[in-house]
Amino acid sequence: MKKTHPVPGIQKRRVLYPSRMKTRLERFDQKVEKTDEARLDQAAKSIREVFPTDRWAELSPNQRHWHLDRVGRELNRVYQCGEPMTFERPMQETKETIHLGSYVDKDYRIDLNEKLLETPDPRRALETFAHEWRHNIQTEQIQCFRKGFGGLRVNESQVEAWSKNREYIRPEDNFEAYREQAIETDARDFASRFVNKVIGR
Repeated sequence: MKKTHPVPGIQKRRVLYPSRMKTRLERFDQKVEKTDEARLDQAAKSIREVFPTDRWAELSPNQRHWHLDRVGRELNRVYQCGEPMTFERPMQETKETIHLGSYVDKDYRIDLNEKLLETPDPRRALETFAHEWRHNIQTEQIQCFRKGFGGLRVNESQVEAWSKNREYIRPEDNFEAYREQAIETDARDFASRFVNKVIGR
């Protein structure tokens, strides 16, 4: 039998079959997901130490705004992402709905309903801010995913689901469909977990 000898300088390449590739991607997603949760824990812990939960009712709207900006700076530091500006302004209200906030990607800003900064309970203001801040990192991660860049901070399957949300449904057009969008369910979940870690249930 004729023997073959490896050619010097050429190494065997390991072939990854689809099932193995899928397993590796799933493991990577799980690792990134754990990292995302660890970042959330880290940010919540440092914010919990300085956030004025017990003094919120005594603060002016400007002071409350400053503390929310501080929350944003800490989230940006932990997640290593850009820092959108935050503004409060009047927002549309109807008998059925009230707009609490929005993230405006083209202007790179978070808008909050000014009434949130007039209430003595910080939970709604903090939750709304965290919800809109999450849209900031969603947008960044979608751009990385579509352009093939590395550096994803949440798992790839989740970002892929976000990236399919090309035609954004506004709440005034279809409220139920708006709530069921992947980016909205994720932002609600993130904000709820974040507030529970900072303030408590």
